Amino acid sequence: MTEEKEAPPAPEPTAAPAAPAEATPEAAASPPEEVVSVPDDLGADKGDAAGDDKPRRVRARRAATPPPAEKPRERKPRERRPRDRRPRKEGGEVTAVGAAPMRRARVYKQDPVEGIEPGPPPPPEPTPEEIKAQKAKDQTQTTLILHPAPKAGGHVKKKKKAPKTAKEVMAAKAKGKGTPKKPKKESKAEAKLDPSWVGADADGAVEALTAAGAAAEKLVSAWLEGENLAAIAAGAASDSLSGKPRKAVRRAASVLRSRGVELPEVASAAPAQEGETAEAPVATFVPPDATGTAFISISQRQPGGRYLVADCVARHGVGVVRASQGRLAGKKIRAWKERIEKDYGASPVEVPLDWARARIQEAKETNAKSGAIMPLGFDSCAALFQPVPDEAPPHPVDDLVEAEADTAAIEKATADSERLHGYPEFRSWMPDKNSIDELLAKVGEAVGSEDAAGDPEKVNAALKAEVASATDRFFTPELRKAVAAWMKDAAIGVRSRIGDDDAQHVLRVAKAVEEAGLITSPPNEIPFLQTFFQKAIAYVVSQNQGQLRVPVPGAQAQV
Repeated sequence: MTEEKEAPPAPEPTAAPAAPAEATPEAAASPPEEVVSVPDDLGADKGDAAGDDKPRRVRARRAATPPPAEKPRERKPRERRPRDRRPRKEGGEVTAVGAAPMRRARVYKQDPVEGIEPGPPPPPEPTPEEIKAQKAKDQTQTTLILHPAPKAGGHVKKKKKAPKTAKEVMAAKAKGKGTPKKPKKESKAEAKLDPSWVGADADGAVEALTAAGAAAEKLVSAWLEGENLAAIAAGAASDSLSGKPRKAVRRAASVLRSRGVELPEVASAAPAQEGETAEAPVATFVPPDATGTAFISISQRQPGGRYLVADCVARHGVGVVRASQGRLAGKKIRAWKERIEKDYGASPVEVPLDWARARIQEAKETNAKSGAIMPLGFDSCAALFQPVPDEAPPHPVDDLVEAEADTAAIEKATADSERLHGYPEFRSWMPDKNSIDELLAKVGEAVGSEDAAGDPEKVNAALKAEVASATDRFFTPELRKAVAAWMKDAAIGVRSRIGDDDAQHVLRVAKAVEEAGLITSPPNEIPFLQTFFQKAIAYVVSQNQGQLRVPVPGAQAQV
């Protein structure tokens, strides 16, 4: 065992000792240091004899002292930054916890934090009895589910299936998977057959089929069952039938012939008797409208009762614009006239045949001058449009034209010319749209401002003045000459409907229109011409629900 020696004393410092520092609580609590000498075992491995005096290492060792008692650590609240997902108020304050729904499925407990109020406690869990009662209640109530309207353009159209090829259609039919035919709708009430129709003979067959109407097919079936061959033969040979009755009776006759059944001959149903010829052609005419478009038709009754009809539409300055030819049954003539009246505004009237053919030839020559293409159907109408007379025949109302014009009669007719627009022949006579737009623009310039447009008296005065000016601008000398000729053609229809006096009244007004001038007798002094624009303005007002929109310079657009 080595002997402990005391460490040599430390040398005294030459400097003056510093003032002792104030003892801190930590320094006072620390234990005093103890100096311990430790033997130096560095030379033990070299075989040194034990007990020899060797230099010693000196180290300081603290005495073991019991650790002080642990005090509870104080936890300082840490500041939490509100998350962005929590809603904020206008002032920037964070809403309380629980005021807004949380996105997380779970909410963990946490210590209270300054500035954040705890949310309401969760509701208590329902008892099994309450759950059972709620389920029973839900089963007896109807739930209404509301959903937002679909977004515009969000609907995606399904792609249409490509049509089947011929090979696919044939394969589907072979397998019996073809598209089934839609069942025919049954008639609401079955048509009843009159016993007299079923027993009709050859003379009454056509009349019975016509009277049967929708039951014509059923009547033909009854004839087949009863072997009424005379009625079937008479119906099949008649040209006066049309539609389903004609088709049904002719099909029945074909079926009987295919079976080898001989039908009786019907002498009265022959296409034409020996020596029977077609009747003389008849020409009809519809007077021109405000654009100079007139309708001319020539028809001829053929042996057997059907009509061969050829129609021609001619326009002033253009020529023939349409031509067609066809055949009509006798009872279809009335429907044909009604259709023409609906399309052209007036019923066709009969005119001399030579005059009609001369007008068609004149329109054909106009095509060569204007360069308009001749319609394809014009050549098929040559059988009725020809022969053309060598000299132009007189106009149908030339006999009403006065040899010497009576000035007083013309002035009287001119003053009363406004009523002519009530006739069907003049009902559609109005200026074109460009002239109406120009008239309204002039009215807006005359009014001057948007404030003045609210004054009815000023607007009416400007409108009246501009109507007179527009009448003088529109009816040029060339147009006045053409209008006078169209009025002469319109007198044909007036004469046929009313009489010679009214037709002569139209001719006198036409004379005044033709002789009008810009200085002596301007067009605006003729009520018939000025009514053109008055009717057009009334038509525009009716189309705009009682409003007349006048463009005023500088006015703000209404949205």
